[in-house]
Amino acid sequence: MRDFHSFLFASLLFLGTTPGPLQQLPTPQQQQQREEERRIEEEARRREAEERAREQEKLDQLQEDMERISRTVPMTSEELEAFHKRMFRQFVHEVNAFGATSRQLVFYSEYPNLDDSKAQKDIRKKAKSLEGQIEEIIEYILGGDDEPDVPEVDFERMSLAERLSIVKSMAPSIHQRLKDSYVSTKSQIIDANDAVTLIRDLQSMKRISHSLR
Repeated sequence: MRDFHSFLFASLLFLGTTPGPLQQLPTPQQQQQREEERRIEEEARRREAEERAREQEKLDQLQEDMERISRTVPMTSEELEAFHKRMFRQFVHEVNAFGATSRQLVFYSEYPNLDDSKAQKDIRKKAKSLEGQIEEIIEYILGGDDEPDVPEVDFERMSLAERLSIVKSMAPSIHQRLKDSYVSTKSQIIDANDAVTLIRDLQSMKRISHSLR
């Protein structure tokens, strides 16, 4: 019996010391694949860093341009032309954003329950965005000149439905005139009276947007 226990104990010791399977080394093909994956990852990181640098350069240029148009001395015609060329893509973006945001507000002009808190929160959010977009559009058109005076209208005395109805009646026309006069490549000469009317309509829309916030 003692011999059996000794045999069993020795067997367990032998099993415990049996080496496990050796770790298989990667094949040359696997090593090459891993190196290629690392190279692709490094290239992706490099491109991402370059893209961030380009975006930062654009933001820096935009900030510089906005500081220049806020100065008291008006731009020369050459400076204004250069400014419009640099800012044109951003301007087109703002015009498209104006169209999209105003359409979202127009949706609420026929909303059955304007007392709904979620609807009011969304209206305020979109109105704030619209006001900012209009400010950028006006700055581009005027090139830093002061905005013309417009008659004061207390839009806040109007009901929410009335103000949204005004947005519905004005926004599509403003958007179309912006595209026709400033975005379209066919636009060469802009009528001065049309430009003044458009600016005044934009100012009215900005005040309505502010009252909706």
